[in-house]
Amino acid sequence: MRIGVFLGAWGALASTEHIRNFAEVAEAAGFTTLWVGDHIVIPKVQGSTYPYSPTGQSPFRADDFLFEPISLVGYLAGRVSRIGLGISVYVLPLRNPVLSAKQLAGLQALSGGRLSVGIGVGWLRDEFQALQADFEARGRRAEDYLRVVRHLWTRPQDPIHTDAYAVPAVGFAPVPSPLPPLLVGGNSAAAIGRAARHADGWHPLRISAQRLAMGREQLRCAATAAGRDPATLKVVLRRPLMGAHELGADPPRPADGLWAVLERRLHQYHIAGVDEFVVEFPLDTVTPGRQLAWLEWLGARARGAFE
Repeated sequence: MRIGVFLGAWGALASTEHIRNFAEVAEAAGFTTLWVGDHIVIPKVQGSTYPYSPTGQSPFRADDFLFEPISLVGYLAGRVSRIGLGISVYVLPLRNPVLSAKQLAGLQALSGGRLSVGIGVGWLRDEFQALQADFEARGRRAEDYLRVVRHLWTRPQDPIHTDAYAVPAVGFAPVPSPLPPLLVGGNSAAAIGRAARHADGWHPLRISAQRLAMGREQLRCAATAAGRDPATLKVVLRRPLMGAHELGADPPRPADGLWAVLERRLHQYHIAGVDEFVVEFPLDTVTPGRQLAWLEWLGARARGAFE
């Protein structure tokens, strides 16, 4: 099981200095991947329920400083040279799929083939309204846009027509090589089905090991029904490994038993079928300096633990 880390580049953690330091520490500490999130705008009034919190309360404030992921990953590709780079998750139906295909292909070329992309349908209705995108049709459009993106990466010389989009024969370069893995993000049955039919894997967020094992079995069944080999589909989980109470202090001395506790947590997910665990730090729980200290501490212990 690979161990990655998530860079929450918004609010107090969105400074250029912290982003640079976080990426460099993550690479030096031995994490296999570095992931960033995606929002374009945060509306002043948010009427949507946040699906990844028990309370449904959105963690995003309209005045928070944040970067959109294409420019951020482009910056990171020039700052670190070995660690994989990912987007968790890129809200594809918010955007034009031809432009998305081009930008993501460019990132794959500029990063030397280190890109992975989690694809999501989005949850923030008000953000869709701000970009004049169809919120109600986002699931269907995500599937169609996935087809368009992959088509442009592999057969741009042929036209493609889907229910939501049509592209004539075009020239398209650079063609990404290798093709960036496309993982469908989300915890719903619809997301698992979409991953089984159209993607390279499933990217759940903040679920228990028991729920993940159930989802892995659903993925296997759906892939088989779609005529695909389930063994080719990866599961990349993003969730916190440590709680706010643990992160509220400096990392413990090596003699402390916290790593044994965290290793057991990771092992549960390894057994449940996770191919990569992306460690997320809970928002607004730790200062930039302390976050870097924990990142270094965790990397020193997790390196090679599940390979």
